[in-house]
Amino acid sequence: MAEFRFGPEDMDRARELMAHSHSRPGKPTEEGWSRYVDDVETLLDSLRRAGWELPESYDSDFDSEHGAFLFGELQRTGMMIDFQYQPSAGKLELSPFCGDDPLLFSMLDETVTIRTGHDLSHGASVVAEQAGELGLLDATHLSASHDSDITTAELINERYREEIFEPAARYRGLTLDELASQLASDEEFSLRLRFLTGMVASRVLPDLVPDAVALGIAAWCWRNDTEVESWHLPTDVLMAKVNIAVTKAVRPHVDPVEGVDWEGIERALTDSRRVRPLPLR
Repeated sequence: MAEFRFGPEDMDRARELMAHSHSRPGKPTEEGWSRYVDDVETLLDSLRRAGWELPESYDSDFDSEHGAFLFGELQRTGMMIDFQYQPSAGKLELSPFCGDDPLLFSMLDETVTIRTGHDLSHGASVVAEQAGELGLLDATHLSASHDSDITTAELINERYREEIFEPAARYRGLTLDELASQLASDEEFSLRLRFLTGMVASRVLPDLVPDAVALGIAAWCWRNDTEVESWHLPTDVLMAKVNIAVTKAVRPHVDPVEGVDWEGIERALTDSRRVRPLPLR
C-alpha cells in the first residue's frame, strides 16, 4: 500500500484553495447582468443628475478569476468619459475617452479608480464625492492647448449652436437665422447672453446641469429683479434659508431629459401650504 504524508500546512493550503474556488464568481445570468446595469446606474446617478447621459446599452465581459465587467461611455455636450464597473470587486473606473470621433473630447486625462464597495448607497455617495472633486458635477471649463487647431471661443460657439440654438430653432419651426434675429431683437436676453459668453463664462460649455438650473430659477423667481426682492428679510441668514427652501422646491421640477416643468414650479412656489412663518430676529 502506498504511503503519503498530509501535514497541518497541507490542510491549511487545501482550505485556502477551497475557499478561493468558492469565492470565484460564476457567470451571470441574464437577470444578473440586468441587476449589474441597475447597480452601475445607481452608482452613476450623481453624474446623471449633473447632465451626463448614460449609455442606452452596455458592453460586457466575464472571466472566471475576476468575474463580470460592464463598460460604457458618459457624454455631455461633446465631452466623453469611459467607465468600467467590476461588481465582484466593488470597483468603478472612470477613464479617458478612447474613441476616434474628432468631434468628441475626453473629459479626463487619466484613469480614476473608485472603490465603491458592495453597499450601493454608500458607493453612490463615494462616486458623487470623487466626481465633485474632479469637477464633473459642474459645468465644463475649457482652455485650448497651445497646439490646438481651433480656439476655445470657436469650440464653445459651436457647442452653443449645436446644443441650444439649433434645437430651439427646430422646436419653434424657425431657421437658425430667424431665431438669431428674434433673439437679437430681445435687448435684455442679448445683453445677458453677451455678458455670460463674453465675460463671466467665456470658457464654459453650455452644459445641462440640473442643480445649476434649479439655482438659477430660484434666483430669477425669488430674488433678482423681482418685486420679491423689495421684501428682503432682515438678515442674510434668513434670506439664505429662504433661498435654500426655494431651490429645494424647484429641484424636483427640473429633469435632464424632460426639461423644466414651469407649471410645476409655479404651483410649488405659490402653494400657500408651503408657507412657514420665519422669526424676524
